[in-house]
Amino acid sequence: AIPLSEEMCRQTYTYRGDESRMASLVLSLRQRRCITVVALGGSVTFGSCLPSRHPAHAGKCKWRRIPGGTKAAWPGQLERWMNEVYTCSGVSGHRVINMGVPAKTSSYWVGQLGSWKSNPQHPINLADLIIVDTAVNDMQDQKGGGAASIY
Repeated sequence: AIPLSEEMCRQTYTYRGDESRMASLVLSLRQRRCITVVALGGSVTFGSCLPSRHPAHAGKCKWRRIPGGTKAAWPGQLERWMNEVYTCSGVSGHRVINMGVPAKTSSYWVGQLGSWKSNPQHPINLADLIIVDTAVNDMQDQKGGGAASIY
């Protein structure tokens, strides 16, 4: 494991949105109300399984998605954790909707959001929390290789 240094944390960018809405979300969790989270991002969010160049892992990744599919990717793990730690009173529990698409940058998601705004029933408009994880693809895109070049 690579240790997370203070310098690494300073270089990240986090946007928390409206702090009062976040406080309301935390209150909902404490009051055992079920919430819906939408996860947007690239391959890490999607759950892509990329072949490793490390000799010990060679040939162990043969699927487009990691073994276990969306439930094994971080959004699925988040849903499982939320349902274990913040048990809610709804029948289906908390929902984390994985909308990840491999090799997509934040620019892609900005374009998508514009088209989704007109559909009030789209999951993005019904979400209590939206998490966007495009750091790897945005970084690759800034280096001039384009996000798809890492594949």
